[in-house]
Amino acid sequence: LTEDEDGNVVRRTKVHTDFDYYLSRGFRIAPVANHDNHFANWGAGHSSRTGVVSDSLSKKKLLDALDRRRIFASEDENLSLHFYVNDRIPMGSETVTTASSVKLSALISDPDYSGTYEVRVYRGTTNGKAIEHVATKELVADGWLTMDLDIAAESTSVVYLEVFEVDANRMAWTAPVWVDAI
Repeated sequence: LTEDEDGNVVRRTKVHTDFDYYLSRGFRIAPVANHDNHFANWGAGHSSRTGVVSDSLSKKKLLDALDRRRIFASEDENLSLHFYVNDRIPMGSETVTTASSVKLSALISDPDYSGTYEVRVYRGTTNGKAIEHVATKELVADGWLTMDLDIAAESTSVVYLEVFEVDANRMAWTAPVWVDAI
């Protein structure tokens, strides 16, 4: 995030161009919130963070979580975000189903934000066609959000969430879940 001359927030993210392009072509990737401002403040000059969902802070567990794409990118330094398909498949994972829909669950919390979250669902397939915004749900406070989502038959669907903190004008993106429908 940066500000223009009038103090308006400007995003320079390419989530829905670059990220979606590679997801739709079958790459198994996850978003990160990198930073390079050419100053020696090494991450302290902005609020963007890459969140890692891990059982512990041990080196082994953190590297395992990174390897499994259990991560999310956030413009909020203390947002906590968990995303699951069918209550047990965490973000970054792959699963197989014979069903025509899946249940999405997200646990969102932020200790210094009490406003509304807009949770946007993005879905596509790995056949090169565009990833599309397919639903928006509101969460009024920290907590769980659940919904059912139809998936394409006989293909690999890619599903991820974009979380918007409305009052703070900050965003976050989960790692996708890949769902093979057979």
